[in-house]
Amino acid sequence: MLLQLKETEEHLENALIQLETEGTQFLDTDTSDKLHYVVDFLLDNIVEVEEDISEDLNNVNIDSLADDIYVNIELQEEYPEATHYLNEDFLENVARLDIELNKHDPNVDTILYAGNEVLQRLKSFSKVSSPTTF
Repeated sequence: MLLQLKETEEHLENALIQLETEGTQFLDTDTSDKLHYVVDFLLDNIVEVEEDISEDLNNVNIDSLADDIYVNIELQEEYPEATHYLNEDFLENVARLDIELNKHDPNVDTILYAGNEVLQRLKSFSKVSSPTTF
């Protein structure tokens, strides 16, 4: 799973770099696909959601998601020393990314902000949870 997580980090980082360097306010298909891949991986492997956070985009309140979204229990048990990086801010930004990517006209600034927050947390989690080699 850590190898897949590392690949996902790279996809996210590349998509964010591409979005930043293009300086566009529009999300192209390639970047959108990369970001959807990342969010899908996170929702399938790291984040557990009680309700579909993308179900009704007009009525979702990110601040009230604390009871509906959490880090996968098995992941918490396997990497207890690292999961604190995947805190409420991480979870809210994963939700924010998912919601924004599913909008008809996604806000690139929101995607960049949430994406960078998620990326930094994932990198910290990976660094702590990866076995050290000497």
